Amino acid sequence: MQIELEQQRRLGEADAYLEWLFKNLEPYIGQRVLDVGCAIGNITQFLLQDEKGTPRERVVGIDVAPEMVAEIRHRFRDRANFRAVVCDITRPESQALAEERPDTVVCAHVLEHVYDDEAALRHMRALLPEGGRLILLVPVVKWVWGRLDEATGHQRRYTWRELEALLQRHGFAVEDHWYVNFLAIFGWFFTGRILRREIIPTGQYSLYNKLTPLLARLETWIRPPIGLSVACVCRAVPFQDKGRGGKQNSGVYLGARNVDPPVVTEDTHIPGPVSARSRKWSEGAGPTEGVPRILLVVPPGLPGSVPNHEGAANLGGLAFGEGGFRYPPHTVATVAATARAAGYALQVIDAPAQGHAGGADIQECLIQVRAAQADLIGVFVSWATAEGDVAFLRALRREGDGTRPVPVIVFGAGVAHLRDRLLAADHVLEGEPELAFVAAARRLLGGTNLPQRLTARSLGAEGYDEQGLLKDLDALPYPAWDLLPWRQYPYLTVLSSRGCTGTCRWCPYIVAQGRRFRACSPGRVIAELAHLVQTLAPPRIVFRDPAFAHDRARVVAICRGILRRPELAPWRNLLWECESRPEHLDDGLLRLMSLAGCVGVKIGLETLDEGLLRGLGRLQPGWDARRYRDHLISLVASCQSYGIAPRLFAMTGLPGQTMAMIEEVGRLVAQMGVELSVQPLKRYPGQRLEESVVGTISAEGGDVQAQIVRLRELAAVPMPSRLGVGRWRRVVWRAWRRVAGPWEARRG
Repeated sequence: MQIELEQQRRLGEADAYLEWLFKNLEPYIGQRVLDVGCAIGNITQFLLQDEKGTPRERVVGIDVAPEMVAEIRHRFRDRANFRAVVCDITRPESQALAEERPDTVVCAHVLEHVYDDEAALRHMRALLPEGGRLILLVPVVKWVWGRLDEATGHQRRYTWRELEALLQRHGFAVEDHWYVNFLAIFGWFFTGRILRREIIPTGQYSLYNKLTPLLARLETWIRPPIGLSVACVCRAVPFQDKGRGGKQNSGVYLGARNVDPPVVTEDTHIPGPVSARSRKWSEGAGPTEGVPRILLVVPPGLPGSVPNHEGAANLGGLAFGEGGFRYPPHTVATVAATARAAGYALQVIDAPAQGHAGGADIQECLIQVRAAQADLIGVFVSWATAEGDVAFLRALRREGDGTRPVPVIVFGAGVAHLRDRLLAADHVLEGEPELAFVAAARRLLGGTNLPQRLTARSLGAEGYDEQGLLKDLDALPYPAWDLLPWRQYPYLTVLSSRGCTGTCRWCPYIVAQGRRFRACSPGRVIAELAHLVQTLAPPRIVFRDPAFAHDRARVVAICRGILRRPELAPWRNLLWECESRPEHLDDGLLRLMSLAGCVGVKIGLETLDEGLLRGLGRLQPGWDARRYRDHLISLVASCQSYGIAPRLFAMTGLPGQTMAMIEEVGRLVAQMGVELSVQPLKRYPGQRLEESVVGTISAEGGDVQAQIVRLRELAAVPMPSRLGVGRWRRVVWRAWRRVAGPWEARRG
């Protein structure tokens, strides 16, 4: 904040430049102006009066930083037509500003700071009447991104195409746009990229101020073809496109439509969790009275256990002892994002990530639930963690006795198989919940009585097929990771496709996601990666797709799209992993994936016995066990050549699996010298396996635990590798990668 405040004060010294800039915008500015991100008033000073010096009817400045608002209030304390409010435009509470009846919204160098720029534009559009104007300035020229951007809180730089599409999607028609600050490109690049300074020296502002008369004359003759920023004049128009949920976007936040908007006074603080500079509801800055509040909970586990609700496509996993593995709750983050986009105030309690790993800690989790004072509670459950989840729901039911009724909805792919055990919940939402949860919340918070069993079809939620599966994954918003303790996880996840056309009889992903392959478009995947890298910068990103490379052309488009985005910077800013069936991968695809920043691939090995592979539906037509084995060896060699860590997953406890089969797998893994994860077959509902032998005893009577021990023993013994992948080859590839990456980006 101190850096941003000092930057604003130094910018204020370039008064000639600012005056010239807004002289070009003056003809488009009305009489009632909302200045979004007013800071200390460098822009606001030119909005208080028109070009003739006549005070405008009303000017309202908003900013998320109380320090900025305090300074601008003091600066313009004598202006009767001005007021300043602490407010976050990305939050639905900002709609209380409709009482000011703005005809113009000015957003100058603010949108790039906002975590959720789509919510900001949606709320700005909702505040404007049809025909009202948005005056927007944002930074462009992505290749100048450097330390200056990071220090001043920039989340992104735009291209004109990206910005134009974003504006049109949220109800704005572009009347005119032009580039500004052409010469500043070089100063910004030198200061931020070469000198790596966090603040622009005063001398640079002073020099630019002196050059303003010359720049004004030059740009009067001809508009520059590029500039450090772009100025854009937009007109609010009726919505023609459809929103992400499939319905026509009304531009009005949902959820609070039956509640009178709160009244904003001079001392009102309107908080919000989206902006990097704002406070969260969970940190004590509760939402304005009248906005429905939704609490999402990932329950704590049983004593001594680590629940993994997200694993196995939401059917879950359970580990005992400390250090158990768990995925970030991607489903909860996406449900939170859809609810937030609908206008609700959101809070998330991720109990496993917060350390609530035992039954005794249910009480600690309940304390947080009680403090949230939510109007509706959603609980994420899974089949594997059902015992702990049910214990939490029962405790939650007891907690609610004698207090105001708060409806509880449980959701997750496993709820359809747990219906009889979830009687402590008011409602059980079956199917993929990302859009249906909001439909249920809207009806419950509106006073509608609903049955316990809910489906997308019964709720009338759009965008679902007859199985309760989402049709268009592009319609989902980016997961709201900012609402979760995401730093507790070593990586964040992207779910770019669901479903698998394979015939494997043990696979829980097919049970939960179906056999139809559904995928996000390459452009959506690339945009989400850029969003994650620029806003959260996680150390790694893991694709949670069960069959990431099923559509080879899609993966090629994703990789080349990554290489074309300079802000992604594979192997520096972007490191990612994926998993897929071995037959989906080949040397050429792995090479391209490596160029695009892939550092790890998970591959299922299961077994090498042909009879077992065929009986389990693992071999594709035309393949036998030998071809399966040779292809696997070839993939591992390719991965090692291109710097990708191959991780093999072998299974024990398969029906008919003998110790001899286990030893064959162990010797092959030792020969390849790769990381091996051993997983006993888990019995999930919906699998087509002989129940008498699954997960307990193999057909020959061998103990599954003994199989695990033997497999790990063999895999741990080093053997001479016959893959022929030398260290020199990996070194050469790392050097060649810098040349091959830009070349691949230009292909296609």
